[in-house]
Amino acid sequence: MHWIRRPLILSLILFIGCNQGEVPTKFLDNPLDTEAASEKGINTPALVFFPDSASTTIGSTVSMEVYALGVEKLGMAYIKINYDDSRLSLNTINPGEFLKSNNNLFLYDNSVAGVIDIYTSFLSTDSVEVSGTGNMAYLVFQAKTPGVSKVTYSTDSEFADSDDNPIQIRGFGEGVIDAQ
Repeated sequence: MHWIRRPLILSLILFIGCNQGEVPTKFLDNPLDTEAASEKGINTPALVFFPDSASTTIGSTVSMEVYALGVEKLGMAYIKINYDDSRLSLNTINPGEFLKSNNNLFLYDNSVAGVIDIYTSFLSTDSVEVSGTGNMAYLVFQAKTPGVSKVTYSTDSEFADSDDNPIQIRGFGEGVIDAQ
């Protein structure tokens, strides 16, 4: 009989301890989750940042990844990113794995203050396009001044299949960097 009371008592303690009139809130806020993105009004295919928010200190760096979310038959992309160059400086940019192959093209231009232009394509011997969600680029920013800075995608950004047919980008995420 003791073996029945222990689980029953433990269950009652857990039930009473957890049921204090509070309704649990959903804390799943992954920008790479298509359902979570849709709840934020970001429909796929989309461009999002991961993480979509980060904190840092003045002079320190913070990394953000550029992601294509829920895209079908992606062969090439032009991605234009805007950021506040009075608060942030771009330290590093590297290609992601989504369009990476032995022959892929990855070029970027950051000669205009506060703007990053990325040109990339997938050139593989097995296929000329990819589908799904994947990392397009790695960005590393350095905080120059305190405050909140937004990193945004321009609607000039473009996706295309391997035949250069446009793929409509239906959603654009936003990144936030908070420097203390």
